[in-house]
Amino acid sequence: MVAATACIPEDRTARGLDGRPPGRMSRWRYPSLGSARGLHWQPVRESGMTADVVQSNFPEGVRLPDCLRAVCDYVDAHGYPLSGCFEICDRGRKDAEGWFPGDPATRRQVAIFGRGSTGSAYALWLVPNANPAEAPVVLFGSEGEFMVLASNAFEFCRLLGLGYDEIEYDDLAARPAEWNETAGLRNWLAERLRIDFPATGEEIARTARERHTGFSGWMRAWQAANL
Repeated sequence: MVAATACIPEDRTARGLDGRPPGRMSRWRYPSLGSARGLHWQPVRESGMTADVVQSNFPEGVRLPDCLRAVCDYVDAHGYPLSGCFEICDRGRKDAEGWFPGDPATRRQVAIFGRGSTGSAYALWLVPNANPAEAPVVLFGSEGEFMVLASNAFEFCRLLGLGYDEIEYDDLAARPAEWNETAGLRNWLAERLRIDFPATGEEIARTARERHTGFSGWMRAWQAANL
């Protein structure tokens, strides 16, 4: 038996602010041997299908940015791993219900598109900018962390392509451990977008935090008023 080095979701779910799990981690197909990491997750959908599912879980009228659609298409073509433990979320509407129970108006202000290994949710925060292409990317952490990761979806794709194991926990000032393993994703995005990739994610994250200082306060204010 070959030891698995890829990031496989643990048998646990993160809990939303109401104490209920926002949704189970999606199941990846059993890997076959052959990737740089020793494993390759088989594609499970035809091209465009993952993006369409993510789009269907966005609030009405909110369009999935083209750069995130390109990431979804990469998953359709190559499967997982994508970049570290990050995976595309195909049940964003259900996850939003877990984070904001009984509040459909607030749920329309977030568009969830990704998940981490412990159930953290990656989302477009539409409060500072209703244009999804310009909205900051934020994290609803499974342990109660609420942070801004990137100024917009394009900047998040630059960050995702670096190869951090877990963006929400890794030191983004350090060089990513899995740079070589994410070369396929970088090449895929570079063929479709005018994009470059920095050596580390520090500047991307710092710029986003400086531009959008109110996310954590916004979320905690919601908690205080509704829980």
